This record gives sequence, C-alpha cells and structure tokens, in this order.
Amino acid sequence: MDNPFNDVFNHPNDKINSYGFWTSVVNQMLLTGNAYVAIRRKKGIPVELEEIPYANVQVILGDNNGDLTYQVSYNDERNSEVIRSDDILHFRIFVTGNSLYQYVGTSPLQALINELSFQSLSSRLSVNTLKNFIAPSLAISVPEAKISKETKESIREGFYDQYSGANQGKPVVLDRSATIDALPTIDAKTAEYLNNVDWTRAQVSKVFGIPENYLNGQGDQQSSLDQSTSMFISSFNRYIKPFVSELEQKFKVPVKADLDPIVDPTGSKYADMIAKFASGKAPVLSGEQVIALLQRKGVIDDDFEK
Repeated sequence: MDNPFNDVFNHPNDKINSYGFWTSVVNQMLLTGNAYVAIRRKKGIPVELEEIPYANVQVILGDNNGDLTYQVSYNDERNSEVIRSDDILHFRIFVTGNSLYQYVGTSPLQALINELSFQSLSSRLSVNTLKNFIAPSLAISVPEAKISKETKESIREGFYDQYSGANQGKPVVLDRSATIDALPTIDAKTAEYLNNVDWTRAQVSKVFGIPENYLNGQGDQQSSLDQSTSMFISSFNRYIKPFVSELEQKFKVPVKADLDPIVDPTGSKYADMIAKFASGKAPVLSGEQVIALLQRKGVIDDDFEK
C-alpha cells in the first residue's frame, strides 16, 4: 500500500501502537461480525485512524437504497456525529445478504448460542453439585413429627456439622426418630451429555473454519508441511479478504496482504526456495541476486556483503 496510506496504517494514532490497534480491530470483527474505524483527514489525506466500539455505531441506509452513513457516539465529551461511508472503514464478515443484514456482518460465534446455553447450564450444575454435594443427594426424615422451620434448619445444620470439616468421612450418629434417604440424582446419560457439550476449542475452530490442530498445536503427522501451510492460508484468507477489500475501496489504492510473517516468521522457507533457484547445473539466479532477494525480504541484513 502506497503512502500516505501506508503511514497511517502503520501508525494509526498517537494513543496506541499499530499492533495493538489492529489486534483490537480484528478481535472486534471476529467477536461481533463488524469493526468500525473512523478515518480522520486533513485536506483529503488520511492522517489518523480511530476505532469506534461496535455498540457505539448505528448503520443507516439512505432513502431509495441510498448511501450508507454511520451514526457514531463517543464515550467522552464529544457529541455524536454522522460519518459518511467514505470516511469510515467498515470491516465485516459473513454478510448474510438478506434485506435486514445485507450491509452488516455476523459473527460466527452466533452459531454457538445453543451450545453456549447448554455449557452454561452444565457449568452451573457442576458448581452447585460440588459446592453442596451432601444436601442435594440426601434427605433426613423425622417420622410422625410436625416440626417448625427453625427446627428443620437446626437438624440440617447439625447433620452437616457431623459430616463436613474435621468430621468428614467419620460415621454419622442419628437418634432413632430420624432416618436418611437418598434423593434422585442426575442419571448417567444426562451427565455424560452435559459433559460432552464442549463448545470451547473444538466448536470455535469449527465455526471459524480453522482446523482444530492449529489451535492446540498438534499438527497432522501424515500431512506435509506444505499442505499444512496451504490449509492454514486458505482458512486465514477468509478473514484477511474483508480487510484488503475495504482498504482498497476506501483508500482507492491496491493493497497486498503479506502472510509470510505468519507462515514463515524466520524466513527459512523463503531462503530454501531461493536457494533452489541458485543451485544445480543451470542456476536461474546468481549469488548476488540471491543476496539481494534475501535482503529485500529481511532474511539477512543489508550489510551482509560488507
């Protein structure tokens, strides 16, 4: 991307570095389906970028399917304002295309709403069971007796004191007027189902289309390194494309995404590829050309020849 657009991309504003800024933008897009970045210009030249929280933006479609505008509110002393589409970067993923959501994105996490509710129920059940593991499973009966609420509480606390703390595991002593009965608990099939509702890693990787082995660091041993790299780029591209497309449309300049720092952070694979062109009986590249290419890529220092 050419200047001045490259400069503002690498230095969005003075409040946060570029890495933190774009990490926040990407996270907002993945979690909500949309990310908004206001473009501040001077004499038509972009000089600053400001991320707008998702909840502070309302997308407005003009009459007769007119242009999009953005009603923006701020969390400081500034008044709300309407920003033209040309002056805001709207990154969106999984646009559905229907009449209601054709101009806004949808987070893939929406597909996990049902799984999330089941997981929340399972977690609460586990916590409550562990916290009160005696009370839900046992009942103390006092036959032929009508006792007050206070007396019931006293009996319950007395039994709990005999079984918990330092007395845990010791025999419980009751008088002949009381009996202990077991209450029904969760059956094995229900417990197994609740335990199998794993929406964390496997489900998230599924809805985002990224193989789970990339998240847990366990690659497929039967796949070659090149195949793994190709699969990763294919999965990752669906989230890079919205950025590239939006930047090109709003800045009116060509934008190229460089994924090498992600798939080849040390530059070793690039160096191996270049070395193949400089080896053999009929090398395509000379030694000087190899050095120049590696220096241009940042694999070796510029003063290497010296």
